[in-house]
Amino acid sequence: MDTLAGKTIGFYWNTKAGGDVALQRVAEIIQKDFPGVRLNNYVHHYPAPSDMIEDMLSQCDAVIGSTGD
Repeated sequence: MDTLAGKTIGFYWNTKAGGDVALQRVAEIIQKDFPGVRLNNYVHHYPAPSDMIEDMLSQCDAVIGSTGD
């Protein structure tokens, strides 16, 4: 079975209030449960520019996005 251990997870936040708090909590849980996971943070207003999307695709095994309010 595949796990997140040793993988790179991207976190995309569109700068809405509270979204960063949610992503931080998810990051804490993932780091606790999956040793060696690497986290990359991406921050930009919605929509993310195409070059950022390309970076996420090439640098991450999965991406978690969050909005807030």
